[in-house]
Amino acid sequence: MSSILYFTLEPLLQSSLAAWLVVLFVVGVAIWSNLWLGARSPLFLLINNTVLALAIVGATNLWAQGGMKARDIAVLAGVLALYDLVATALLPLMGKMFVRLASIPFAPVLSWGVADNQQLSIGLGDLLLMAAFALVMRKAFGISAGIVALSLNLVTLAAMLALLVVGNVLVIVPAMTILGPLMVAQYVYWFRRRRVERTTQQYLQAEPLAKPRRA
Repeated sequence: MSSILYFTLEPLLQSSLAAWLVVLFVVGVAIWSNLWLGARSPLFLLINNTVLALAIVGATNLWAQGGMKARDIAVLAGVLALYDLVATALLPLMGKMFVRLASIPFAPVLSWGVADNQQLSIGLGDLLLMAAFALVMRKAFGISAGIVALSLNLVTLAAMLALLVVGNVLVIVPAMTILGPLMVAQYVYWFRRRRVERTTQQYLQAEPLAKPRRA
């Protein structure tokens, strides 16, 4: 987690020392809040959610910049759709894992409270794939594909969470079983429309990054 946060913050702070100081502070606060306030404390949830969000941003940007192909992430989404169905809906594997990890620092779920002292949570793996897919589709097929991917991911996730709240049910939903086929369908649509997906080099040539200004 420290490494991921460092590689996320260093380009923004433009100083290795400053990046490490921030990382050590954030990691220390996350561990302290878990040990002293407990895993269900609102402050710990806020800190843990913030740390995970930063890690997701950093990791997925590195994957996209590193040349991850839309085809590969679509295949991964398809495989995970089946895996999530088996591990979450048919077997108790995922439920037991979340129960075991929910009380530790850097618990791999984003959680927040709802009515009657209950919580809604989203798994770190689901969010990683959702964020990476939108970025890679943006790189491979253009801004329209990226916006569509991001919008469909958020709408689908919001609908699943809303159904849980309205239905007042406490179950673990295999999110990738729903999101995976949507990702595969989007890739097939855009590939048939564009005929080819851009490499990172082609993306940078078509949409060059703004050069930093020098004093």
